[in-house]
Amino acid sequence: MMTLYFRTFKGASTIRPSKMLNKPMFKALLFSLLVMFSVNSYAAESSATYFSSASFLELDWDQKDQQDNYTFDGQWLYGSDYNKLAILAEVEFIGNDTEEAEVQLLYSKYLATFWDLRFGLRQEFKPESETSLVIGIEGLAPYWFDVGSSLYISENGNVSAEMELAYEIQLSQKIVMELYTNATFNGYSDQNDNIGEGLAMADYGMQVRYEFNRHFAVYFDLNESKAYGDSKKYLQASGNESSESVFRLGVKIFNF
Repeated sequence: MMTLYFRTFKGASTIRPSKMLNKPMFKALLFSLLVMFSVNSYAAESSATYFSSASFLELDWDQKDQQDNYTFDGQWLYGSDYNKLAILAEVEFIGNDTEEAEVQLLYSKYLATFWDLRFGLRQEFKPESETSLVIGIEGLAPYWFDVGSSLYISENGNVSAEMELAYEIQLSQKIVMELYTNATFNGYSDQNDNIGEGLAMADYGMQVRYEFNRHFAVYFDLNESKAYGDSKKYLQASGNESSESVFRLGVKIFNF
């Protein structure tokens, strides 16, 4: 699926929404809005049929800087066809260290066939603790492309943008190939953090999985990522690589 994020960074000469609220107030306001939307929507369809499912859980492995790298990515849903609660989680381990960790709590509202509006909270634990507001749209476009868009605003007033696109090809009854691409855009340059304005990073890849049944699969994933514009210049100036190729092996549990 595709997510669209807009972000400015600390030090930007912009008006930050969080300056009007302190961090506890910001978090309380976001949580209250999420609860209000969810309760009102569920009350409006008291006769609806509810379900609970883990739409997918992925665990994969690769090597980065001669260390084992493990990534967990998952999504759990509860609700009806028209209103759902979505919990998303992602954790990355490099060696014995937790590199990234985040959880999203989202309310998903039916808009049209194959399309949902999502609103909720994102809590990042690593590399820094930060709470954010997420508003987005995601769905299935013509010709079966998974796409979407989201607005992401942190408690510090940071805003960012990311886009993703995915397409699946059924090679056989049990073998599926997924092609995907992602792009990250920034609205502010911060050389200290290797962040450049405009298109900062893009990656594309191919995942081929073997599905033993409709719930369990193993896969390999080939991914190429590159930095662009000022982000590329800042990375090179600081002695870091501006591109990376990764080969991953993993297992996927889905539709249960």
